[in-house]
Amino acid sequence: MSAFNKKSILEIQKKLKIGSNNPVTEEATKQWYIMPLLVALGYDPYSSDIIPEFTLDVGTKKGEKVDYALQINNQPVALIECKQLNVALSEKHISQLYRYFTISDVNIAILTNGDDYWFFTDSQKENVMDLEPYYTIKLSDASDEDIDKFELYSKETIKYVEVSNLVQYERFQRECKELAHALRTNNIPAWLLDTLIEKVGLFDADKPTLAEYLYTEIQNEFNGYKIDKKDKKNNKSSDNKSSLGIKMRATMEENKKNISNIKLNHEYVYNDYSDGDWRFHTLDYAIIMGVRYDNITGKSLLINVISELFKQNKINRTALLNEEQFGGNKYYKISDHGGFRRAYYFDKYDIYVSTSYGIDGIISFIEKLLKYANVRDDEVKISFKA
Repeated sequence: MSAFNKKSILEIQKKLKIGSNNPVTEEATKQWYIMPLLVALGYDPYSSDIIPEFTLDVGTKKGEKVDYALQINNQPVALIECKQLNVALSEKHISQLYRYFTISDVNIAILTNGDDYWFFTDSQKENVMDLEPYYTIKLSDASDEDIDKFELYSKETIKYVEVSNLVQYERFQRECKELAHALRTNNIPAWLLDTLIEKVGLFDADKPTLAEYLYTEIQNEFNGYKIDKKDKKNNKSSDNKSSLGIKMRATMEENKKNISNIKLNHEYVYNDYSDGDWRFHTLDYAIIMGVRYDNITGKSLLINVISELFKQNKINRTALLNEEQFGGNKYYKISDHGGFRRAYYFDKYDIYVSTSYGIDGIISFIEKLLKYANVRDDEVKISFKA
């Protein structure tokens, strides 16, 4: 079931192109087009691979449901919000998916009407979905190459793709090209002038004159510099290789190598990545300050670390609440009152703890806690079973 089946996707495309007897409801769209595509991507609809009506709590609304969550080893890796075929995807639908994404632990979200597929991630701020899709595909018009890109989201490969990092890299590339073009055509960005002015401490700067001077210096520096035909050919080839899909594949292959080195039934210090990236492996148990906890998850690891620190008198409520570093940042927050996102309440100690519950946020939080409590990192160890 886990193999990517391109032939099945081509059959779905053929049905879309014919366009006869199209579904007239969202549920029919899911059954006729979306679920068959997920099966073609290798997900088993009769297992925990696909969770229909995945429940999330959004703000004051409890029990909000996204149409599908895709899971690997019982951990959500993508959310899918579905609309009826031929319904134009809009900002309203993006806003709906945005709410779901913010309280989830995934970094891929997909909005689809069975034909149009819009892919989103959190490339600008962690756990906050970008409002613009990083990639779109219209299946009925998709080329053979476009259909191949669906494989990146198959069960076999999706866990190896770090989409947000790759999108950030692509954005950096675009910014570099735009800056280079602006410098070459004497359209000096205001922010660059402001940075240079601040750096040298100029007062009452004449920006047009400074911009002209900078342009002259750029011309002098690169005067006579030419790229020969061979270099142009190489640069063109390099541009082609920098496409998002190819970068995703390269990163995926590298992550596969890293993940394959993880030892099962072996105790790692919780922040030891020396054998590779283990974020999509399934935790088995943890040893926390000499106490074993079975059937552990990332979230329960953090909760049990905090509980054990309290039990062994390494931390106390008053000092913890007064510690400035736990007052709140993008990874974690400790407070004596609730009302903030994804807060977990420790009834025995009367404190609320919030974190993104993504693995990076959890590891960062534990590192800070252990350092604060003067506890060695090797007092927290974890083992994987899959």
